[in-house]
Amino acid sequence: MSTKILIFNQDHYNHCNATLIEGLIKNKEEYDLQIFCSTSNNYATVRGSWDHTIYDPEMLKKIYDIADIIVLPNGITLNPHAYDLSVLKDKGVFLDTNDFCGDVESPEKYKLYLKREMRVDKGYAENVFPYCFGAEDRYFYGGTNFKDIWNKKHLDLVCMMGIDDEKPWRKEIQDRLLEDYSDNENMQIGTVYGDNNDSDLITDSRNHSKYFDKMISGKISVDGYGARGANNTGRFFESIACGCALFYQTINIHFPNGFVDGEDIVLFHSAQELVDNVDYFLAHPNDLKQLAENAFERLMTYHTTERRGFEFIQLCGGHGMIK
Repeated sequence: MSTKILIFNQDHYNHCNATLIEGLIKNKEEYDLQIFCSTSNNYATVRGSWDHTIYDPEMLKKIYDIADIIVLPNGITLNPHAYDLSVLKDKGVFLDTNDFCGDVESPEKYKLYLKREMRVDKGYAENVFPYCFGAEDRYFYGGTNFKDIWNKKHLDLVCMMGIDDEKPWRKEIQDRLLEDYSDNENMQIGTVYGDNNDSDLITDSRNHSKYFDKMISGKISVDGYGARGANNTGRFFESIACGCALFYQTINIHFPNGFVDGEDIVLFHSAQELVDNVDYFLAHPNDLKQLAENAFERLMTYHTTERRGFEFIQLCGGHGMIK
């Protein structure tokens, strides 16, 4: 018997939703899934490939009544006059896609509560589990053969973080890199946009080929926390999927099958520690390549959207939500 999964999809691009929907679609044949989404965003509809969007509000209500699993992300509010919210206690999964560590909804209302930023130093209810971003298919801009990707790299370092008042640590990192490496013509330090390729995927202008052209060329990619200190960033996974050695700030969330500091990625506590590591690895190119390759292999094994879809299925199955 197939498992019916209804996902109330946000009306804009969201990494968590995109990871889950793309991942479930990749697993739907093997695990006999029927997938229904409330909007076409986040890969629910990919022109020319598939369409899992329910456009009729009345049909959406009917599917709600028969669904085995109902996924509700933050930002979506269901009308209690139209939907029986009591069923969420047995078949509801709340997807907390927010960028801060506190709960945005009461976990006890749901069977499962999946959290993007689940801090290691915070306590959570028993039904709360981490749900990190995954590497979406579009991130593999250079394909999935690491050797081919690495052989085309010609930039020592790329650092293309968005800078704003909500993320002052990023400016500190970028300023230090500019201070130490402004004369290095083989580095891209600063944001890059252009040639958005959104015609089929609907990513709210996030799929810039000029950005990925730089990313795929970089041996080192430097990234920092997102807004409110969020550890999950799209660039974290984009960097590794593009074969870069990722240099990132210290990770303080639950990150199952995570990347190992010094083996897969390089974590830094300060701007000084960052430049010390950059200098070391640029002087040791074989170590740098091995670091990037280790991360790429771990990503392909544990951090694709297909893997996230599998993890979701296993978690729901372990809690009696899949027949």
